[in-house]
Amino acid sequence: MRFCLLLICFAAYSCSPSFANPYEVKDLRVVAMIAEPPEAAPGDSVTMTVYYADPGNSGTRIVDSRFGTCHNEDPNEDCVPNLETILSDHAAVTTRIDDILTDTYRYVVPNNIFDGASLIEQFYGVYADVFVHANNSIRTIDALKRVVVTPAKVQPKNKNPRLLGFDILYQDIKIGDETFLPALNRATAYTLKPRYDASSLEAYQIIDYNQQVHILKEEPSFIWSCSEHCTLDRNTSYNNETITLTPPLTENTDNALTVHVVMRDGRGGEAFVAARVVLLPEVKVSATQ
Repeated sequence: MRFCLLLICFAAYSCSPSFANPYEVKDLRVVAMIAEPPEAAPGDSVTMTVYYADPGNSGTRIVDSRFGTCHNEDPNEDCVPNLETILSDHAAVTTRIDDILTDTYRYVVPNNIFDGASLIEQFYGVYADVFVHANNSIRTIDALKRVVVTPAKVQPKNKNPRLLGFDILYQDIKIGDETFLPALNRATAYTLKPRYDASSLEAYQIIDYNQQVHILKEEPSFIWSCSEHCTLDRNTSYNNETITLTPPLTENTDNALTVHVVMRDGRGGEAFVAARVVLLPEVKVSATQ
C-alpha cells in the first residue's frame, strides 16, 4: 500500500455526438484504451493498446490513427495535443478479432515531466494525457487515456486489474462464457456476469486535507457495450452485479453480435474483453393466401 494525496481517477472518452443508447455501437468507436502499466515513473515505457469497434468493416476499410500527448496540464482544463506527434514504436492497425481492431504502440514518459510542476505534483504525481485521433473515411473520433505519473521512489505503483471474461446465464443457469457461447435465441433475455480476479484489486491509502489517513480498496466497475440492434438493460455495473442482454428479433443479418466489457479499478487501471455471440437465424413466416 502507499500514500496518495487524493484518489487519482481515470479519464477516457470519445469526442462524438451523444449516443441514444450508449451501449449500442453503430459505427467507429474506441471501446477501450489500456495503458500497461497504468501508473509509471519518468523514463518508464508504457504500452498503449487501443481497441476500436468498427461495425461493418470486413477488413477492407482502413482505420488511420495519429497520437499525441499533453503533460503537466490542469485536469480541470482542456489539453490540446499536437496530434502530429507520433509516439515511438507506433504499429499500424493490423490485429482484428471479429469487429475489434487493435492498435498497439509504446509511449516513453519524459524524464523532465515534472519540470514546472508544483511541489505537491512533484511529490504525489502528475497526469500524462495520451490522445488518439482516428478515422475510417466515414467517421472521425478522438479518445484520451490519462496515465498517472509518480516519482520513481513511490512504490508500489498501481497495476491493471485482471478481467477473466464473463458468464452468460439463462434463467439463472450458466450456459456458456466468452470462450464458448451457444447460439442464442432472438428476443430472449440473457444474463451476463463478469468474472475477474478479486486479488488483483489493490488496497491503498489516501491522506485527506485534514491529514487523516484512510485505507481503501479498489472497487471494480464494468462498462458494457455491444453491436448495433442489441439491447442491454444498462451499460454500467459494479462488483458482481449482472446485466441483461436481449438479442434483436430482426436485423443482424449476419446472425451475430459482439459484446465488449471494460473493467475499471477507479485509479486508472483497466482490462478489456470482447466476445462474438452467434444468434439463431431469424425465422420468417410467409403470409398464407
